[in-house]
Amino acid sequence: MIDQYKPKQWGAMFFQKTLVCILLLTAVPLLSEVVVAAELSIVISGIENSKGVVRAALFNKPDQFPEGEVLIADIQNANNQGVKISFRALPAGDYAVAVLHDENRSGNMDYNWFGFPQEAYGFSGRKVFGKPSFKDSRFHLPEEGKSIFIRVK
Repeated sequence: MIDQYKPKQWGAMFFQKTLVCILLLTAVPLLSEVVVAAELSIVISGIENSKGVVRAALFNKPDQFPEGEVLIADIQNANNQGVKISFRALPAGDYAVAVLHDENRSGNMDYNWFGFPQEAYGFSGRKVFGKPSFKDSRFHLPEEGKSIFIRVK
């Protein structure tokens, strides 16, 4: 079977296969999207005691903030000296954060008879009272990362 191929044909097939491999190897890096992983550090202050835990939730969908689908969340023991929570390997983009000092570890915000929160909470952005919008709480996370400060009340 090998006898039916002439040496010139072997050389041409080898050249074609080599050329295809070189083109594929050089094209793959050009086609892949570069994803840079950023770190977000959240420094939380205003915690009145060391009871319970501090919960932080990161959102990237405006229609889900602050009580819907969470992109990523973390829980740390409460500390009246402050708490730092970090989220790593995030793509650059717009985000919003909601924080709760869950003193009784119920996993939810506790309310009094009048509907006012009984536990401290805060959001990225400036608005503390009432339900904030994603627009009010939004910040941009650049590729090099960022630290934000949230004071719970």
